[in-house]
Amino acid sequence: MKRILLGNRAFEGRNAVYLLAGERTTLVDTGVSALVSEMEAAGADRGRMVAKVAGGSRMLDFSGEKGSIGERNAEATAAALDEFDIEIAARDVGGNHGRSIRFETDTGDLHVKTAYDGETVI
Repeated sequence: MKRILLGNRAFEGRNAVYLLAGERTTLVDTGVSALVSEMEAAGADRGRMVAKVAGGSRMLDFSGEKGSIGERNAEATAAALDEFDIEIAARDVGGNHGRSIRFETDTGDLHVKTAYDGETVI
């Protein structure tokens, strides 16, 4: 998963994606840790953080592979968020199609758009 958005009322009007720029955010474990640290440094309360997760699809079929990379990333994301006691409020993961996402900072809505299913809001 390339983007992990953790909505928190302390961040209304700010887009969490911009906090994720840099090499340390390319892996789930360091990305979640970096985002939580950045949010706390800016005054967010971890006890009020919730996550919405999208991605983790199986875009390519590698026969014999134990679980897809996308599936493993989705599981790693859930585990990393659990380590920080951050609840996953909604998720749109898995499948075999790509997604585009748009996060509304004022409402906390995560718009997930796919070529097959159109757009849903989680």
